[in-house]
Amino acid sequence: METDRAILRAAAELFHARGFSTVRVDDIGTRAGVTGPAIYRHFAGKDEILATLFDEALDGLLAATVTSGPDAQSRLAGMVRAHATFVLAERELTSIWTREDHSLDPDTRRRILRRTEAYLERWTRAIADVLPTCGGAEHRAAAHAALGLLNSFAHWPRESVGVQDLPDYVARFVLAGLAATPAAETPAPPSAAAAA
Repeated sequence: METDRAILRAAAELFHARGFSTVRVDDIGTRAGVTGPAIYRHFAGKDEILATLFDEALDGLLAATVTSGPDAQSRLAGMVRAHATFVLAERELTSIWTREDHSLDPDTRRRILRRTEAYLERWTRAIADVLPTCGGAEHRAAAHAALGLLNSFAHWPRESVGVQDLPDYVARFVLAGLAATPAAETPAPPSAAAAA
C-alpha cells in the first residue's frame, strides 16, 4: 500500500508538471523510487494510474463537500470553503482532474463523467436552495462558474495563493457573486401588434 501511494504521488507530480502524454512509466518509477517494471505489480499501466488519480480527486471532493448548517446559505458557504481547501491541499490532483480527462480511455472517461456530473448536480442543488428565483439553467451556469473559479487555484502561481485564510476569502467572493446573480428573466408577453 505504501508503494501504491508513492507511485500515485509521483505520477500526480509528473502529470501536473509535464502532462500525462509526455510521462513514461519509467519516469514515474524513478520519481517513486521503484523500477518502471515494478509499477506493473501495483497498476496495470499508466492509464490505470490516471484513472485512480481521477477517482481520488472525486472521492476527496465528494467527501469534503458534505456539509451541514442551519440554512442553505451556510451549507453552500461550507461547500465553497471545503472545495477551496481541497484544491489548495491537492493542487496536482486537482489540475489533473481539470485538465487530463481527454487522456482517459473512453470507458473510464464515461464513468468519470458520470461521477463529475453527480458532483456538479450537488452544487446545482445547493445553489438552487440559495437562489430559488433563478431557473435551472442559471443554477447550473452558476455552479460551473463557482467551480471554475475554485478549480483555478490549482493553476495559480504558488505565491498567489498566499492570502491568509484563502478558503474563507474566496468563499466570501464566490458567495457575493452568487448573491448578485439576477433572477431568470420572464419572457415579455407578446405585444398586441405581434399578436395581430
